[in-house]
Amino acid sequence: GLWLVPGEAGGDVRDRLSAMDRARLLNRMTELAGGADALVVDAGPGLDGALAAAAAGATRLALVAVPEPAALSDAFAAIRRMSTQLPALPLSVSANRVAGEREGREVFERLDLASRRFLSRSLDYAGAVVERAELTAATRRPGALLHVPVEDAGDMATRLAATTVPALVLPGSRA
Repeated sequence: GLWLVPGEAGGDVRDRLSAMDRARLLNRMTELAGGADALVVDAGPGLDGALAAAAAGATRLALVAVPEPAALSDAFAAIRRMSTQLPALPLSVSANRVAGEREGREVFERLDLASRRFLSRSLDYAGAVVERAELTAATRRPGALLHVPVEDAGDMATRLAATTVPALVLPGSRA
């Protein structure tokens, strides 16, 4: 199975966790990972102590970047931090909210070039998620997202799984 652990919306809750709460979080993540073929954690930028410990048992790290200058700068900072903390772990990049596959590739190529040049580390491309204007507009109107046809949401999930998940699975793994 695939477990998705969503990130928080606003504020950095992890910074406010006590050492005991961080240990509990790590324990819960370890429990989740034990019963899954893949565990995807929306961790925000970089790796704090609990996430670094969880990632130590990972087979791959994944980063999602959007095509905005500030976001690309933040993404590279996260790549640098991950590379310092877990240098041997493969790192995949997905592009989100792009106009098309070409823009997704460009996002990846910019990050890969910077990573190879400044960190001597190559990245793997894990695909792109194309932004759809009607879904973006629906997220900005209260209740409108509930009226998006289920087929559209299912189509988006299928495309994401078909392009991103296989790129995150290493040969020989269970997934």
